Amino acid sequence: MNDNTIQFMSELLETWTKRLDNQFVNHNTGNMPHYPLLLLFHGENALEAQQEVSLALHRGWSGRANAVGQIYQKEGTSWRIDAAEGTREEMDEYGFQDMIDEVQADDENFQSMRYLILCNIYSSRDYESCEAFQREFERTVAFVRQELGLTNCMVLHIVLLDEASRGRNISREILKYLQEYLPEKRQEESIVVLSNRLKNGVLLNGEKLRENYTLIGSLLVLLNSSDSRHQMVMEEFFPRSSNFVLTVSYVLLERPNKKICMAVMQSALNWMDENQILDMKLDFNTVCQRLQISGGSMKWLEEFYNLQVKPQIPPVEVLEYLPRQDASLKSISSMSVSVFEQETMGTFAAFSERLDVFDEMVFITFTNEFCKFLRKTISSGEAAVSLSNETAERLLSQIHRKESSSEISAGEYMMDSFKKRFLTRALEICKDEMKKYHEESLKRTKQLKTLRKEFQQTYHMAAADRGLKEFYTDLTDSFLKNGYGNELLQRYSEGGEKQIYNVLNRFFDIFTSTEDIFSKPLDQEMAIRMGEDRARVQQVIREEIMSGVSDRARIQTPFSLSTISKTIMTNQQDERAHDTTLFQYLKSLFSSDANIRFYDTGDRNRIEVIFLHQVGDLDM
Repeated sequence: MNDNTIQFMSELLETWTKRLDNQFVNHNTGNMPHYPLLLLFHGENALEAQQEVSLALHRGWSGRANAVGQIYQKEGTSWRIDAAEGTREEMDEYGFQDMIDEVQADDENFQSMRYLILCNIYSSRDYESCEAFQREFERTVAFVRQELGLTNCMVLHIVLLDEASRGRNISREILKYLQEYLPEKRQEESIVVLSNRLKNGVLLNGEKLRENYTLIGSLLVLLNSSDSRHQMVMEEFFPRSSNFVLTVSYVLLERPNKKICMAVMQSALNWMDENQILDMKLDFNTVCQRLQISGGSMKWLEEFYNLQVKPQIPPVEVLEYLPRQDASLKSISSMSVSVFEQETMGTFAAFSERLDVFDEMVFITFTNEFCKFLRKTISSGEAAVSLSNETAERLLSQIHRKESSSEISAGEYMMDSFKKRFLTRALEICKDEMKKYHEESLKRTKQLKTLRKEFQQTYHMAAADRGLKEFYTDLTDSFLKNGYGNELLQRYSEGGEKQIYNVLNRFFDIFTSTEDIFSKPLDQEMAIRMGEDRARVQQVIREEIMSGVSDRARIQTPFSLSTISKTIMTNQQDERAHDTTLFQYLKSLFSSDANIRFYDTGDRNRIEVIFLHQVGDLDM
């Protein structure tokens, strides 16, 4: 198994997931960034958030998100990030200012040039001590205030805190330092802290940790979108009081596209592995029938010889040009072989040896065509268990090479001689190719077993996702059993490991375009999966987004919270500009809370609930 195989499978899983994600995003909401925006990722761990942040910006602003400047900084060196291409390029000392000038001049993608929003993203895991963080933080503040000399610049610091056991002390010291920095903070500065340990003590890790990265992008979309609420949102993030650090309570309920793709891929690999050699042992007579071997010949070989080789053999009349003892003889090709050999003084052997009926071109054509024929008639699974070396030799021994009588005419003998030489070489090639195919097939069965096992070890679902896994496993198995599974195995047998990605991609395209559930947004997918129980779907949504939202604040250190705003980000309208069923339900769910507002993302994959808090009375 190639060392990169599981990596490629991971990339394929991400491709599938993005395909489903993008299917449910409406980019026609009209949302666009209000002010020019520049992101600075300070350190390697902070940079881990870049991809999720970019995806969130793209969901909010579509292609205009590419106009947002992004810079990665580490130990005094800066790299410009091209979010659209996923690349980065080292910048010179003027690169930072050049990028600022660039975004401030882009009035096509930003609504107003009145302010520049500069967002610094830090991770406590990038620093060995609070003092190291302090130096980086103060260097950035001084750079903005003094060297850049920016006016009308809103500076947002987002600090990702690691409050796992090893990082807790540094994170708390950083939080204490930020509290002490507050009196020096200007009104156009703001600090948001996002911990990986929630107020209720739950620690985010693995995929759940990426929620904080998505949250950064969603906050920026909320802060800097051009809509009627823009000014009010700006004041929330940049309050007049300078005595507060901000944090967020966040609930993300999303269409489980990655888990769906994980279940589908695992099911497909399982099905392929379990069926690739199941009941595929062929008896000898069946193999003979498949390969058209009967009566001492192989039909395919005969057809190839007649179509590709025989037309290249010189006509019988060529024998008349051989030297002879008696020059008065008018025809010698009709003589018996024994008389002909004597009359021509044995020159026929020298003549026939110089005519190669299996030259390089014929060899290549024959090999390619036989491989196609073999793989078309015997599947990879069948070859693994039914096409051993012993079987190949026995098969080919059924094909007879005609022994010519000395009494036949010289012309007949010439044709028989060429065909015998062709069959001798052809059967050698057939034997070699059968051996290769058998060995490749055995290797392929092992590869598939290894791939199945490695994928299962790398991607496993939590117990809470058992119902989802069972649903999509059953759906995938049913689809494969109803016909496509055989095509999937056949395509895999033709290409093996090198083509597994293309094979699975084609399967996923057909599968998702066939099954209705793959065309349904968040709430409708839930309804189908839960047996069309709408009441249960609404109950799950209500419990997910309303129960203990404040307990999901992205900070665990003891503190008091003062809620500034409550926002629900989701898709609000369908293709006909009517409120969706989900949006109607959410409005009724929060009808008693006058402080709730909705933001139309156009994203039918998810519901995001964001409560913005001022953090006060930090008890360190």
